[in-house]
Amino acid sequence: MQPYVVQNSLHALALLQIQGMAATKLTINSNGSVKIEGDFEIVDKEGRVYGLNGREIVSLCRCGQSSNKPFCDGSHKGHFEHEAVAFDLPPKKV
Repeated sequence: MQPYVVQNSLHALALLQIQGMAATKLTINSNGSVKIEGDFEIVDKEGRVYGLNGREIVSLCRCGQSSNKPFCDGSHKGHFEHEAVAFDLPPKKV
């Protein structure tokens, strides 16, 4: 595959789509947060956008103990256990 020079985030998004890759990647960390990286925005239930101040990677709390919800602050350490192992969901109900 040819290396590409990424000029901006829209250019990066277009390259990812051409290559068949997702523009956003979520990683479920064992005993921890959900790491989100790529091109995304996070909104509250009213549709208001959280100001990420240029971050392209953030971690969301899964344990419920963060004092900075919905973002992870590391409070889960030693208090949350879940071994993250991927599996297939059952077929979608129609």
